[in-house]
Amino acid sequence: MPVRPEVVRFGLFEVELTEGVLIKDGRKIKLQEQPFRLLSILLEHAGKTVTREELRQALWKADTFVDFDRGLNAAMAKLRQALGDSADNPRFIETQARRGYRFIAPLAAPVETVVVAKTDRPKSRRTAHSYWVAMVAVGALLIGAGIVYYPRHGRQSGAAAEALPHPVPLTTYPGFQWEPTFSPEGTRVAFAWDEPGKRPSAIYVKLIGPSDPVRLTSGNQADLAPAWSPDGRYIAFLRSLGPSTTAVMLIPSLGGQERELSRLRLDAPMILYHSWWLVPSPLLAWSSDSKWLFADTVSRDSLEVVRISVESGEQTKLNLFGDSLAHGVDSVFSVASGDAILAVSPDGRRLAFAHTTNIPNRQIFVVNLSADMLPAGPSKLIHFNRTYIAGAAWTPDGHSLLVSSDQRGSAGDNMELWKIAIDSKREPVRLTSDDTLADMALSKTAQRLVFTHFSGDTDIWRTDLRTAHLEGSGPLIASTRYEERPSYSSDGGRIAFDSDRGGNAEIWISSADGSRTLQLTSFGNAWSGSPRWSPDDRQIAFDSDVTGKWNVYVVPSEGGKPVRFTQGSGTSIRPSWSRDGKWIYYCYSENSGPQIWKKPIAGGAAIQITKNGGRSQLESADGAYVYYLKPDGRALWRVPANGGQEAEILALKRDAEFTLGTHGAYFVDSVAPATLKYLDFAAGAVKTLGTLPGPVYPNTGLAVSPDEHWLLYGKGGLQGSQLMLVENFR
Repeated sequence: MPVRPEVVRFGLFEVELTEGVLIKDGRKIKLQEQPFRLLSILLEHAGKTVTREELRQALWKADTFVDFDRGLNAAMAKLRQALGDSADNPRFIETQARRGYRFIAPLAAPVETVVVAKTDRPKSRRTAHSYWVAMVAVGALLIGAGIVYYPRHGRQSGAAAEALPHPVPLTTYPGFQWEPTFSPEGTRVAFAWDEPGKRPSAIYVKLIGPSDPVRLTSGNQADLAPAWSPDGRYIAFLRSLGPSTTAVMLIPSLGGQERELSRLRLDAPMILYHSWWLVPSPLLAWSSDSKWLFADTVSRDSLEVVRISVESGEQTKLNLFGDSLAHGVDSVFSVASGDAILAVSPDGRRLAFAHTTNIPNRQIFVVNLSADMLPAGPSKLIHFNRTYIAGAAWTPDGHSLLVSSDQRGSAGDNMELWKIAIDSKREPVRLTSDDTLADMALSKTAQRLVFTHFSGDTDIWRTDLRTAHLEGSGPLIASTRYEERPSYSSDGGRIAFDSDRGGNAEIWISSADGSRTLQLTSFGNAWSGSPRWSPDDRQIAFDSDVTGKWNVYVVPSEGGKPVRFTQGSGTSIRPSWSRDGKWIYYCYSENSGPQIWKKPIAGGAAIQITKNGGRSQLESADGAYVYYLKPDGRALWRVPANGGQEAEILALKRDAEFTLGTHGAYFVDSVAPATLKYLDFAAGAVKTLGTLPGPVYPNTGLAVSPDEHWLLYGKGGLQGSQLMLVENFR
């Protein structure tokens, strides 16, 4: 009889069944006894429907008189509220009409034969199973282009560093989400979203946790730079009215009638439309009593700060530097010079801002404010290197500023979070994170940080192979995180892929049309990828470094506990199945370099297939041969399925992606333009099918549907930005 676990994990949640405690990302969530018992029952039968009658018997004694339907509905409502779940669009608990409920999220159950290592979050998702691939490909491309690569300088020497709590995605929608601002209680975030196909950008509000965003503004103008009032009543934002005019707008935070407050000489879209490095936000800041707004306007070709009355809309210029610029700041202005990145201290007595002379030279200043929110003395320079600065926020105690800055001098490519003490000579402290961050918001009450992460990701695109010139290519599975290495099920009805859209690299599945995505694994702080369906579609093989070393695992395609499949002291990656489903091929690398092996799924000794190096193997439709790439990816080879003579089939231009059809191989051996070609095995001829919208980078995957109607591939590029959430930020 299986032992009931004491702790169950799913998503960001941890359930201590013995203690009756629900925890979200380290923070206890209040949940009454009855809803918690309901959750425990559903977790015990995860993936299965628990009928309403079974719940009645488990939750209420036989002699208990109660309105069962009302009691169960109330308990379920409280449980969903605690989980941030929705009956209409469930992530955790699905309603089975007239039957009961089913827990549908994957559980992070223990993995057989595995002890999970506590390691830092990896620096890059292109890790061990692609490192040698990437290094060979990148090195060849750079040398071929006449470019010599030198590693960037390390982080600022001598700077103190503190670990930033692990960020998780708050938004992963297509397009750009940026410029976050917290509600006073810290449970909601307003932001600007430039949604593809729905321009111009608009202001949205989202609850922390799983929930859909609500669009707050509408119209034909671009709405940007939201700022939530400290009293919670309003959200101020900027609305573009033309090339040089921007309106300061107010709208109730719950939605309603908009009001134009004032107009600025400002081209807001030019400044803010994804160009955070030019003049970063925030360009609006509230006084602590919600009676005044600080904003930027253009005067003499530079930005200056004005105070705006919320009651009348009257503007007053803030003379931040007296009659001339002081403190050794260069007085020669250039484009996008002046004062921006506005932040009012929690007590309302100081205004922080960034002064720009020539990009990227920005320095942080703080000025004391009078009772009527005007400068009460000279602006004080906060000693921080002149460099890129892309956002600032006060800590709740008002003693420090958080600043997003590139202290490496790499043109804004390495924006990191720094804490700068205002009233002491302490050195700035770097808060380490793996995310490049830009503008930010810090809750004064909820210990939460939200920042914008501009991501160059990979999405899964689909193209119709039956059309001339590959017409109709477009995104099928997309977010602002990465989706790669797709694999069709044998019946063509589902797709497996790997993605970090949930905050960690995990295995996901979807319908063939890209809908109904479901996270299949939940290892947490590990990297999992390269999924492959078994021929009967009942299992999925994949690779993961959950133990600190890469191995192949197998998991039921309907969800369940992953089982470690490979052993040994080396690295095992990139699994694929034999056509009869009795073997799993994989690439094993140890002292002799990467070689292709196969191992029976029923158990037994592994067999080495290649002797001279190989990876990315696929068995032919008739099961006679295994087609594969050499480690450098520059040639397609084949070998008999049980080993033997290794033969080169086709030379390739560069590290390639390929997949097999019934009678040939589809492949791409160019990044951009990404030309799709087909090798007919019988004729030995190569045919160019067309150009895929690219770029198509190595190691992002290629898959063809069983009927060879559709081709899936990973399309790289800058797709947008997203908001990242840090809980328990102190």
